[in-house]
Formats: sequence, structure tokens, C-alpha cells
Amino acid sequence: MEEITPKIKVQDIDHSGIVAGIIHQMGLVELLDQEMGTHCQLSILLEWRPIS
Repeated sequence: MEEITPKIKVQDIDHSGIVAGIIHQMGLVELLDQEMGTHCQLSILLEWRPIS
């Protein structure tokens, strides 16, 4: 049996601000909260302030 190796390219993004901005623009946090719900002991504050 031949082994299948997936062709996935992974890169580290060292700029967490860029990643946070993309996540914010995608609405990913709200989408996950909506789909999975939130835990009563979990509180995350994300305040987005664009650089002017």
C-alpha cells in the first residue's frame, strides 16, 4: 500500500498584530462563539483600534 503525503505548506507568522487584525476582519471569534458557545469562566477582551 502506497503512503499518501498531504501537500500542506505551513508558515509561522511572527506578527501577532497582523494575525489579530485578520481574525477581527473575518469575524472569526464571533463565529466560533456562535457555533460553540462560550464558557462561563472565560472572558476575553479584544479591542480593535486601527492606526490612524
